[in-house]
Amino acid sequence: MLKKLIFIVDEKITLPNYKNSDTKVVRQNKTDEIDSSERENTIYVCDDSDVAKRLCVAGENVVALLTEENIDSDFSFCKYAVMEVSSQGLKYGRVEGIEFDYGVFTNFSPDHIGPNEHDSMEDYAASKSILFRRCKKAVVNNDDQSVNEILRNHTCLVSSFGIESDADLKALDIEFIKENGRLGMKFKTVGAVCDEFTVYTPGMFSVYNSLVTIYICNLLGIENNAIKEGLLKVKVRGRVELVPCSPDFSVIIDYAHNEVSTKSVMNTLAEYKPNRMICVYG
Repeated sequence: MLKKLIFIVDEKITLPNYKNSDTKVVRQNKTDEIDSSERENTIYVCDDSDVAKRLCVAGENVVALLTEENIDSDFSFCKYAVMEVSSQGLKYGRVEGIEFDYGVFTNFSPDHIGPNEHDSMEDYAASKSILFRRCKKAVVNNDDQSVNEILRNHTCLVSSFGIESDADLKALDIEFIKENGRLGMKFKTVGAVCDEFTVYTPGMFSVYNSLVTIYICNLLGIENNAIKEGLLKVKVRGRVELVPCSPDFSVIIDYAHNEVSTKSVMNTLAEYKPNRMICVYG
């Protein structure tokens, strides 16, 4: 039953947690596309679910919420569970009672600061760091300058990924590609996984997100070919989403909701050297 799943009584169940500032949906979709046979054995607790809405709005505890009679059902088929846990969820104890097998850190930026979120960057970082006292193994971005602060007082084993820094899994020979009207990234990996991968979501953040996915899937015993095929299928609605329109220009939709996200999208698209960029907000 789900109660058993959530408390990780069955050691065959894994609960990787994807924790970052902006790109949670990207990684969730990457994991979802890796292997259709594994997808049927996976449960997601994500932003679109009634569970997630009640966690965010009402601040309820996830263990208590998921074991309510109206939500609980037989999830004995599950092999994996993927949960996006917000920094506020960690701060206010909404995931008390859960020990994650994997906790992931990708980046830290000046976001989620305000009267309804975090009072300061210090509070934001401290809240994020709680995850790494609630998981068995951390997989972290060694290129992010805040990684040591996020790992402060951690109690888990730590593995790393990156591009610039020394890491257990690294990407190199990175290419920005434009193929058949699609923007994407191609790169090689060395270290924990040695192979070549392509993903049709643009920008360096897509390489980092792919590295997380590759590493976690490798730790779960998923074969490289399945990972490669899955990454080729990734498409996230509203996240640097290409809309077929004209051979003369490209139309891209992105749900960037603040200055940090907007700058990131603009810088990403500039890497493909367009003749002109027109931004429409609304």
